[in-house]
Amino acid sequence: MLSAIGLVPRTTLAINAGLAIENGIRTDAWCRTSAGDIYALGDCAAIEGKVQPYVLPIMHAARALARTLHGEATRVDFPVMPITVKVPASPTVIVPPDEAGTWRFDDAPGSLHALCEHVVNGRALDFALLGAATQSKAALIKAMAAGAFQP
Repeated sequence: MLSAIGLVPRTTLAINAGLAIENGIRTDAWCRTSAGDIYALGDCAAIEGKVQPYVLPIMHAARALARTLHGEATRVDFPVMPITVKVPASPTVIVPPDEAGTWRFDDAPGSLHALCEHVVNGRALDFALLGAATQSKAALIKAMAAGAFQP
């Protein structure tokens, strides 16, 4: 098993071992690399083609991988995971986009609420909140996780 924490996947060891690389060490949803008995997680791993940096996604992947290694094959299932920038002058919360959409902005003094919506069905795909707008984070995450949020 390989694990690393950083923001840029360091894949030299994996390349030298002959593992497939795709933005990081390519894994399936069970953290298996192109060599079936080698698993990868952390910032070095591209789980189903996507590198998921930061602690929360690594914890989700680690829990799933632990179950898999214990004999209960468990897919990594990432919930809506915002990135929070804790800067007192301008707190920021971002859910990075997974797909293209149309952005809608609502700004007021001291805040910005940006929502990216699916171009066909209007479903919320991601958001960015700054300042006072960060107070709506929990409601947006809950609605997106339920798939119920329609603007």
